[in-house]
Amino acid sequence: MKLKQLLSKLRYRNQIKNSIALDFKVLNKSGKLEIFKLYLSKKKINQQIKVTKGIDIYEFNYFWELRNDLFKSIILKSFEPQIKEYLKKIHKDEFIYTDKNEKKSLKVISMYYHFYDDEIYVFVEPNYDYYPDNKIKRLELHLKYDSNEFEKSLIQILDLWQLDYSSFTKDDYYESIWDFDLEIDSFFLEFMFKHWSEIKKETNSDLIGFITYATRGLYTYDLDNKSEVRDLKNETKKYLENKNIYLKNELS
Repeated sequence: MKLKQLLSKLRYRNQIKNSIALDFKVLNKSGKLEIFKLYLSKKKINQQIKVTKGIDIYEFNYFWELRNDLFKSIILKSFEPQIKEYLKKIHKDEFIYTDKNEKKSLKVISMYYHFYDDEIYVFVEPNYDYYPDNKIKRLELHLKYDSNEFEKSLIQILDLWQLDYSSFTKDDYYESIWDFDLEIDSFFLEFMFKHWSEIKKETNSDLIGFITYATRGLYTYDLDNKSEVRDLKNETKKYLENKNIYLKNELS
C-alpha cells in the first residue's frame, strides 16, 4: 500500500474512532430499509452543546440547514438510480403508443410531479399544446421514502446537541421536524434539472421538456435552462416560438 493511501486510511480510522455514528434508514428501490452511517465528531458535538444552550430550535438555522442537506444527500440521492432509468426511457422515446399507426417523433414532453405522504409521484406525457389528441400512455414513477425514519434520525442529532425540541411534540401543537419549512419542491426541481441535462447529453437526445409542480400548478419550467413559463395561453408553444423554435402540432 502506498504511503498516501495508508495515511488516508489511518486518518479515516481516527475520524471514526473520535466520532459518534448515527444510523439513517432509507427505503431502497425494493421498498426495504437500508442503513446509511452519519459520523459526527465528538469534539464538535461538545462545542455545539455550548452554542445551542438556551437557543430556540426555530432560530437555530444551522440545524435546519443540516436537515436540508441531509434530505438532499440521503433521501433525494437514494432516488438517483430510479430517476436516471426513468429519464433514459423518456429520452429514448420508450412510450407506449396505443395507436400502432402513430409514428414516433415526439419533440416536446410535459413532466408533472406531486407530493403525497412519503411519496413523490412523477408522470410524463406528450405536451398538450403540441399533441392534444395523442394516444400515448404516460410514463409514471413512484419515489417512496420513510419520513418517520428520517424524523427519528434528526431527533438523534438534536438529542446529542441537547437541544430542546419539545415545541414540536406537544399534544396541542405538533409539527414534523423533518419537513418544517422544508423547500422540498425547489430541492426536487434542482434535482430533476441536473439529471435531465445529464441523461439528455448521455443519450444524445434533442427532446424538449417542461416540468410543473402539479400539486399547486402555478409554475412551469424549461427543463433545459430552468426558465419559468407562465401566464400564457398555450404557454409552452408560445414560449418556444418566442425562442424561434417552431414544431409541428402532430405526431408524424
